[in-house]
This record gives sequence, C-alpha cells and structure tokens, in this order.
Amino acid sequence: MAGQLLHNLILFGRVLRGLGLEVNPSRVLDVFHALKLIDLGRQPDFYFTLRGLLVHRHEDQSLFDQAFHLFWRVPVDRWEIAQPAAPQSRRRPRVVPPPLSPPPAAPDPAPEGAGGDQPPLVEATLTYSAAEVLRRKDFAELTAEELAAVQAAIARLAWR
Repeated sequence: MAGQLLHNLILFGRVLRGLGLEVNPSRVLDVFHALKLIDLGRQPDFYFTLRGLLVHRHEDQSLFDQAFHLFWRVPVDRWEIAQPAAPQSRRRPRVVPPPLSPPPAAPDPAPEGAGGDQPPLVEATLTYSAAEVLRRKDFAELTAEELAAVQAAIARLAWR
C-alpha cells in the first residue's frame, strides 16, 4: 500500500507542477513521511496535510483544490456504468496518406444526398521534428552537429 501511495503522490506532484505550482520531489517525500503521522482514513487530515506541504502561495490554493478533488476521487472501477439506451451508429473517418502528386482538378460537386453513407475522408500527413528525435537520443550516439543542436536547445531553456 505504501508503494502505491508514494506512486500516486508522485503523480499528483507532477500534476501540480504541470499546473504551475512549485512542487519538487523533496516536497512530495515530505508529504509521504507526514502521512505516517495522520489518520489516512480521514479525508480532511489527508487534504490539509497535502495542502499545507505543497501549496506555498495563497493564489495557488484554488488550483490545488480543483486538482485535489479531481485526482483523489473514487477510482473508476468503483463507478457504476449505465448502459446506453440505444446503440449509436457513428461513422468512423477513414485516414489516408496524402497523395504523392498534386490532386487533379476538382470534379463538379455531387448532388445533395449522394455519398451520404460514406464516412468523412481525413488526410493525414506525418510530420518530423529533429528536436523531438534529439530529446530521445542517447548522448553517446550524437554526432557533432546534433550535440551542437542539443547545447543550443539547452541554452534556450528558461531556468527558474
């Protein structure tokens, strides 16, 4: 149980950090150790322990409250799932790669009602990001040019 609680606390800390609160791993560990001193069965004790150790600015309290109530809710597997009244028919869009050559001139538009049973056509284009490749590449495998690009990206980071 302690391992799962620590895992959930780390995830909650990541959520808060993503929302802009100043939460770091040492604060999450402080919360974990403080929880040994309270009754975990009492939600107000749990809530105020987390809020007292993770929120340090008054303006962050409402954001913490919203995140707390969304994150520490009843697990989904305990929810009762209602069956839909009638199955809904949905047409799934087809995804096709973009054409290699320019498209021919557009034909005259089809009359209304024609092709109504066809699913919508979505054109998918794969994109490439050299920066994303560098984020996941091992430093030992970087070329000189890639290493220079990584150093430039690190220099552009906004440090707090």
